[in-house]
Amino acid sequence: MHARVITLGAVLIALSLPAAAAADVPHVVEPGESLSSVAATDGLSVAALAAANGLSPYAELTVGQVLEIPPQTATTTGQETGYSEATNTTESTSSSEYVSDSSSTESTSSNAEPSTTTGSSSGTGPYPTNERVSGSEIAGIADEYGVPPALAEAIGWQESGWNNAEVSSADAVGVMQIVPSTWSWINQNLTPDDPLGAASASENVRGGVLLLHELLSLTGDDYAETAAGYYQGLSSVKRYGMYPSTRQYVADVLALEERLAG
Repeated sequence: MHARVITLGAVLIALSLPAAAAADVPHVVEPGESLSSVAATDGLSVAALAAANGLSPYAELTVGQVLEIPPQTATTTGQETGYSEATNTTESTSSSEYVSDSSSTESTSSNAEPSTTTGSSSGTGPYPTNERVSGSEIAGIADEYGVPPALAEAIGWQESGWNNAEVSSADAVGVMQIVPSTWSWINQNLTPDDPLGAASASENVRGGVLLLHELLSLTGDDYAETAAGYYQGLSSVKRYGMYPSTRQYVADVLALEERLAG
């Protein structure tokens, strides 16, 4: 699948699209999203969503890719055959991906609950390393990129406890729990001249901070919406509001941010 580079304007246009329940609703893929998460969000089976877009059920999505959301029927939801689709990652785990949609952020959410998986399957990173970072290290990187240090620290702690060895069941990796598709998007769109180091705790933090900077820009520096976008995906938040688990995640992050800032 060819990578599609999207501009900030394209992101804003995509986010402004109204939600609709009719057939053939376009959906612009956010960082951290997968066929499974998009299908679950729209009440479809992975098989139906993949077939509607001429994809394999195991295809990896590319940020900026436009999916056509088919109408919900007994066949597309899996009810006719007894196919049972997993719930959205952001609803079944404790942390996102922006875009990932993150984060995390696979929210993808990009930032799902850590598991015992041992690494990214994409071949492009990020990769877990046996490193922990300190709050001051995260704060320094955040300050360098104009992101409120306490917010970055809070996201990092909520995602992994500042542990770069953490890998989630959704393949979110490292301190900031970034999935491979979000990692690629960050490299292509936010830091094309200085790619992220794939096996480095500080570079994982840098990737998450760059993503937070983008989300803060898109949300007008709204911390709650930024945290929600990191966990659930900003497009999903705009279309459906915050899921219950997202609201809990945001509350936890904001409470941590307040303590760390004080």
